[in-house]
Amino acid sequence: MKVIWYYYLWKYHADNKQKMLLSLVSIALGISLFFTTQVNSWRAEESFIDSQIAYSGENFVGQMEHFIPSDDFDLKDLAKILPNGYEIDPILQESIYFRGDEDQLKSIPILGKDIFAYTIFPENQKQSDFEIPILMSEEAFAQLFAKGDAINIQICQQKIDLTKNKVSTTKQSGAFLLTDITTIQKICGKTQQYSKIVIYSIVPNQENAGFSELFFEKIKKHSITWETREGIREKTGKALGSLKINLLVVSLVSVLISFFMITNAFSSLFYARKKEFGILLSLGNSRFSNFVLFAVQAFVLGLVGSILGVLLGTYLIDFPILSSSNTITDEQQIRSYHNVPDWIYLSSLAIGSLGALAAALSSSWKSYQIQAIELVRERSEDKETHSKVFLYSFWVAILFVLIGITVGLFPKPQSIIYGLLGVGFIIIGTVLLLPMCIQKAFSFLFAIFPSLAGKALLRISWEEIRREPLHNSITVSTIFLSIALVFTLQTLTDSYESSLLRWVEEENPFDYSLIDEEKLATGEPGIPISLYDEWKNKYPEWKLEPFIIQPKFPVEKNYYTLHAYPFSSKENEIMVSNNFCYLEKKCDGDFLTFHTEKRGMTSFRIKAVKEHFFSERGTIMMSSDHYDLYFKIKYLNSLRIQLPTGANRSSAEKELQNQVKKHKSLKLLNQNELKNLYVIGMRQVFKSLDLLKLSSIFLTMLSLLNALLYQIKEKGKLLASLRAIGMDKFQLFQFVFFQSAFLTGFGFLIGVLNSALVAPVVVFGINKNAFGWSLDFRYPISWLGIGFFLVPVLATFVSLLAFASQKNSKLSQDLK
Repeated sequence: MKVIWYYYLWKYHADNKQKMLLSLVSIALGISLFFTTQVNSWRAEESFIDSQIAYSGENFVGQMEHFIPSDDFDLKDLAKILPNGYEIDPILQESIYFRGDEDQLKSIPILGKDIFAYTIFPENQKQSDFEIPILMSEEAFAQLFAKGDAINIQICQQKIDLTKNKVSTTKQSGAFLLTDITTIQKICGKTQQYSKIVIYSIVPNQENAGFSELFFEKIKKHSITWETREGIREKTGKALGSLKINLLVVSLVSVLISFFMITNAFSSLFYARKKEFGILLSLGNSRFSNFVLFAVQAFVLGLVGSILGVLLGTYLIDFPILSSSNTITDEQQIRSYHNVPDWIYLSSLAIGSLGALAAALSSSWKSYQIQAIELVRERSEDKETHSKVFLYSFWVAILFVLIGITVGLFPKPQSIIYGLLGVGFIIIGTVLLLPMCIQKAFSFLFAIFPSLAGKALLRISWEEIRREPLHNSITVSTIFLSIALVFTLQTLTDSYESSLLRWVEEENPFDYSLIDEEKLATGEPGIPISLYDEWKNKYPEWKLEPFIIQPKFPVEKNYYTLHAYPFSSKENEIMVSNNFCYLEKKCDGDFLTFHTEKRGMTSFRIKAVKEHFFSERGTIMMSSDHYDLYFKIKYLNSLRIQLPTGANRSSAEKELQNQVKKHKSLKLLNQNELKNLYVIGMRQVFKSLDLLKLSSIFLTMLSLLNALLYQIKEKGKLLASLRAIGMDKFQLFQFVFFQSAFLTGFGFLIGVLNSALVAPVVVFGINKNAFGWSLDFRYPISWLGIGFFLVPVLATFVSLLAFASQKNSKLSQDLK
């Protein structure tokens, strides 16, 4: 038995290095993509949570926002009503600005805390005469001093010089600075003002319990917002839901394609060695042993491939193309998290090894069902039975596709389950169609092009495919799934881009948009409100529209985007976006309550629902005429400008350009430049999908190469017989090319047809239910021409690889 296990677990791999290597590469690529996307998803969540809790560490219990000290309730009063074992930590959070690489303006949060409570601060620095004692994370230290030992930073319009030898560092993840709260309050002119009050436990991992009723009564009475760590994590999960969904779907689809290839490899192994299984049975080996041999081989292959994938993913984890972002995350912060949790390693290994095992179960089951006497006598296949099975599978496939379309388009806000089920049914249905379609395809081609039937070499190569429709349907499945994925993802991005550009044209009919180019990268407003007031009084003939955005606006248990611009409304009225209405079930006539800076908790009536493409979580729109009643305004994100028409337009444009030149960081964007800015932002969010497209095409090549190597290896006697009667090397290449061309072309055609069914489900089912947007459907028709051009190129390239690997095989060995 040990000899048998050695032969199957090692000897076969040694004799078929190319096929096993291709299988390992496919698993490693799929798992590496899964690993990196899961790490980036975890990084995004942890970095956002840490930024929300002011990097307070594991002892964080909860926090209070909108705390304003008063005569009847100040910090001392708060400390008195806390249970034993809890302390308060007042925090003032601001941002520092500095010039980074390529002189680009960057920002990092700086936290004002009671630094004397932190033992990580060196005692000599606490008591020194430094103008501003600074502690910073190692990531912030690396960014600040990347170009030298000193740097000039800006805090609340004040410039401060920092040098390496006058700062301390901490190994805590994230990019942030920490200094004394009184210093920050003095610099920023915010005496006795706090961003939040953190409650932390003195005892590590102390349960969040024991708060008195008086504690919650005081919070409610003074309109203070109280959040626990669990509440913040829940809110963060909702805010990052779209990013996590994108990354998870991207990674799992890539892994799925890899497993199709594993199924193909073990299907090849079964057909190549089924006689040997029969012989083993006749020698006394059990059917269960045959099953286990297949299963263990798949498990070992999956485990090794997963380990390689995790190692590759660890190396590629910080590559920009693998990262993804949205409007509330910061890539600099995300990259500062290096300690990957164990569950990501374990899940990657489990998915790779168990997935490979599942992919081989079909072949394992076939090996279990083998009867020794049937294989020894070389029992012929029952073609009539196969035809009936294929016919039944055809009608089942049609049923699956219809169910998939119906289920996939079922409206269910904030859920993608129905959409994923629908896509799954359509894909399974397409796979079930393939065996019959492969057989019928040849009859169709020979009927349409009778001259093909007269080409002996082409007919022989294609007959070899038709004789094994089940095995070759797996190869075609890998190809069509990759092609369908590419076309579906391109449909999604094209639909987003088309909808976004249409919306920009409709909502922004202005000549120019004024932005602060330096602050644009940080996502913060930079146009002084005083400039808007000055121009409004100085140039009354200009139509000016302020544009204000708060991308992380908390409302109840989620974060939304708050957008302020001029529109007609009453003081307590707002509008919401279509996707907000769809997802949150709060539409025109309903009321929405949230905290405002000047008036505390305020209830607003929703006057209308309007299409808006700023946020996948939903957008709340407030008239800029009333915005300053609720929030303080110092800067605008943008200023829209419409110049007068007619004779005065030329002089107005010249005057506008002269005014902009007075402000170094300001820049004018025309309509096309503004559209390009929106498109760049959208592509930044979807850039991880580009990697998936590339990996899908690469896996298609691997699968096709694996299939051709199987044909050459297992049909060795047939090819050797043809060579014995005069086939030259070029004809051998033609034989390989004809098979490659059919599998690639047929897979491409099925992939296009499948994407035509899946893409509407993704756009109008998954996307609609997840983000609430009704997109303009745009299918990439132009890609069809590119695809039909690339099919013969890809077929030729893969054929050359397969031919090169076998061209030196000896005729005497192949005839044995």
